[in-house]
Amino acid sequence: MGLTQVRSGRCQASGTFRIVDRQIPAVRAAVDESLNELSVQLQRLQVDGVIEPWLGDPVSEDVVRQYNARVMGAAGGSPGSAYGALVAYQAELVKIKESLELMERGYVGAEGDTKGDVEATYRTP
Repeated sequence: MGLTQVRSGRCQASGTFRIVDRQIPAVRAAVDESLNELSVQLQRLQVDGVIEPWLGDPVSEDVVRQYNARVMGAAGGSPGSAYGALVAYQAELVKIKESLELMERGYVGAEGDTKGDVEATYRTP
């Protein structure tokens, strides 16, 4: 699901995200940057996000169990956990990046074809 600008200046969810062809490289670069930063943070969370019982008492063990399940999805990143939501977000960013790359290749190819057509049309024999 993409974002669409609305009159109030806020964004709302929609099924499409529209950009002008010449903006594709900048948008792709922003998505790449977001993916790189998200990947770093997910690696950190995977290593440091799961906590261990600190006192060995039933209360701290219960807190650890609930935290690890809700926040980290018991380190498996289950969809209902915060970590799982970030992993799903990362997967969506990857799909967006791949779509932008395809669009950019198509745009550059079409632009080259158009340039060749124009040059051929105005070439003097």
